[in-house]
Formats: sequence, structure tokens, C-alpha cells
Amino acid sequence: MSSWMFVMKGDRKDFLQRLKSKNWPIYRNTGNRKRLKKNDSVVFYLGGEKNKVIMGTAKIASHLREDADTDFAVEISDVTIFRSPLPIHDIVDSIRFIRNKRNWGCYLQGGVIEIPSTDLENIKSYNKKG
Repeated sequence: MSSWMFVMKGDRKDFLQRLKSKNWPIYRNTGNRKRLKKNDSVVFYLGGEKNKVIMGTAKIASHLREDADTDFAVEISDVTIFRSPLPIHDIVDSIRFIRNKRNWGCYLQGGVIEIPSTDLENIKSYNKKG
């Protein structure tokens, strides 16, 4: 199983609407989309000028399927919304997939980013502390 960071722009309301539908949109040009598998783990990152926070985690509950609204989608389950959004600035130094800590933003582009399972566990542990 793989671990992924799903990146979106918008606000908390947009994020919660996606969770409510239990479907996460995956667009045609999204990198890694063909590699998503049922039971993979997900971390949700809400980007944009006013956000830059990790919102929670989930599991992928389906294989990638076509979707009339957004090209493709995966179902999500086992969603955990963090009590407080976790600012990426607070953990950037401990995330392995971000190699250049000064220019961390370039690592969070593309919609679906593969992350090491150690980063997933590290992020989950911050939620338990908060």
C-alpha cells in the first residue's frame, strides 16, 4: 500500500464538502492518478495563500473510476479530521519527501503526491499531540 498527500486549494468549507460526498475528485492531468489503489492512505493538504495546513487523513475505498463532474474520482473512508488544522510550517523540517526545506511549496504541487509511510505516521502523531 502507498501513502499519498491529496492537495487542494480552497477553504475549509470546500474541503468539508468534498468529504461529505465521500468522493475525492481526480483530474485528467493529475500526476500519479493511475497509481492510486484501494486501501492506500491519504493525508489532506489545504493550500492557498490563507491556508497551508494539513486537515486530516483517510483511506482510499475504491479504485480510480471515471466521474462525469471531474474526470475521475476515488471514494474515501476512515476519514479523520484533525482537531486543529496542522500548519505545514510547523512540520516541514520533519517531512522526508520535502528535501529543500526553504522551497517546500514546490513539493506540494500537482494534486496527488506520493509520500513515505514514515511521513504519514509523523503527521498522524502531530494530530495526537494537538
